[in-house]
Amino acid sequence: MTVWLITWEAFASTLVENGKIAGIYNYRLGDRRIKEVVQQLYVDEIYSLEGRLAFANGKLKLQPYEIVRYYFYKGRVPYSEIIYCGLDPVLKARKVDNVKVIGEAFSASLEWTERPEPIEKLSAIYDLITKDTETRDSKHQ
Repeated sequence: MTVWLITWEAFASTLVENGKIAGIYNYRLGDRRIKEVVQQLYVDEIYSLEGRLAFANGKLKLQPYEIVRYYFYKGRVPYSEIIYCGLDPVLKARKVDNVKVIGEAFSASLEWTERPEPIEKLSAIYDLITKDTETRDSKHQ
C-alpha cells in the first residue's frame, strides 16, 4: 500500500519526538492539498492558541516556515516528492510504499519503504537547518 506519510524530523529541537507520525493520507491527494494539511499540522503543534487563530483568519503567514518541495524523477515520470514545513522541528511529507501495521492495538507501529532521495538534496536541507539554528543562537546570546 502507498500513502502520504507525514512525520516530525527534529535535529536539535525537543518540541516534538523525532520520527513521530503526524499524519497518514491517501496517496491520491494532490501536493496542494498535502501542502495545506502540512501547514495546518505545523500550526496546530507549534503555535499558541492566539497564533492558531491568527493563522485561521489569514492574518498569520508561515514565514519563514513556508513549504519547500522537492521533486524526483525516474526518466520523465515524477517518482517522488518531499514537502517540508518548518526549520527545527520540520514536518516532512512524502509518499512511501509497502506500508503495514506491525503489532496490535495500542502497541502497534508502522513499517514502510522510503523512496530514494538524492543525497545532495538531503545535505542541502541539513545545511539550511543548521545555518538557521546557528543564526538564531547567535541572536539570543
